Amino acid sequence: AEETLNGYNTSFDVKAHHVQDGILFDEDGFKVTAFHNFHLGETGEPWRSFTYRIDTDNKTVVYSGDVESYSELDEAIGDSCDALIIETGHHKIDSAYEYCKDKKIGKIFFNHCGREILNNYEASAKKISEMFGGKAVICEDKVVAEI
Repeated sequence: AEETLNGYNTSFDVKAHHVQDGILFDEDGFKVTAFHNFHLGETGEPWRSFTYRIDTDNKTVVYSGDVESYSELDEAIGDSCDALIIETGHHKIDSAYEYCKDKKIGKIFFNHCGREILNNYEASAKKISEMFGGKAVICEDKVVAEI
């Protein structure tokens, strides 16, 4: 067991590693690529905030984590992705829609939700359903989805 930076005790060992832009893992048809973003500002190397693209033999998932601007996802999404896991803690539903509407993204999963969604869950879920035509959902803890 180990104590983390914020004083939380864990039942497992934490081994931190610095992440750099580029391919982190590529084996047996499973590849993970990191792209730094500016959530923590333009800190330079070593970067401390990343977006990840996960490629398998037949599916691609992009996980945003926190970002300063959705445009930071462009390189990770590339031409398309099957699923985008996108944070709304620092962004509004409207800006997520404007960013995603013309991109080739199969499904969109909103995580790390901000007050816009948390304070008005039902209205936000309806708005997201209407705007995104049913291809976007708000994630809750332990959500499972087929991509």
